[in-house]
Amino acid sequence: MADIKTRDAVKGTIKTIDKAAIATERMKSAYAKTKDKAEQGYYADESSATEYAADRLSYGADRIKDEGIHQFNKQGQKAVKETRENIGKAKDKRLSEIRNQQIGFVFQTYNLIARTTALANVELPMLYAGMPKRERTSRAEELLQLVGMGDRMTHHSDELSGGQKQRVAIARAVANNPSIILADEPTGALDSKTGRKIMDLFHTLHHEQGKTIVLITHSQELAEETERIITLKDGVITGERKGGLAC
Repeated sequence: MADIKTRDAVKGTIKTIDKAAIATERMKSAYAKTKDKAEQGYYADESSATEYAADRLSYGADRIKDEGIHQFNKQGQKAVKETRENIGKAKDKRLSEIRNQQIGFVFQTYNLIARTTALANVELPMLYAGMPKRERTSRAEELLQLVGMGDRMTHHSDELSGGQKQRVAIARAVANNPSIILADEPTGALDSKTGRKIMDLFHTLHHEQGKTIVLITHSQELAEETERIITLKDGVITGERKGGLAC
């Protein structure tokens, strides 16, 4: 790169600007900032923050693909923040945010808060996410209507049947509009008729809202209702195949 000579109008002096030196300093600065981000949890395919920063500068931004993570803004609405994050390096506080905002959980034993209304149980994840009272109450009511519990909103959890509790739990799981729902034996404590209703609800969430549902079950019949079946034994994957709903 050629040098550039400029005249300082105030002092009347001539300054020489070395474009190559400036470019080098900018590269160093970009490298340091990118490496710092990598060390804080942003990642690529490389094994270290140093390799990540070097490749970022060498191959450009196209090499690093952005992913979308969902966060709530102050108005309780979903916003998408483009980033790529290594959750393996995330701190406990950040992991809690991810579990609260991006993953929904449904348990075999429901895990509802006792002596608390169905509405308050569904509101709870949104409360932790910082959603304003009016917005979270409105959304909780909407979700309870969706799962067929609109007429039980003010009932305490100990006043509900097993199937009703599980429907409230599902409404709570999708409260923050997560991309993934982890369902651990969601029909295990229910009779077959009620279990069927719960599975139908999962299918609705998957097909109409695009939710990815990871279903843990010992029932081969229920497993066949999925698109992909992974078999584990003693914590080890022993098989993988398409489910009955695979395209």
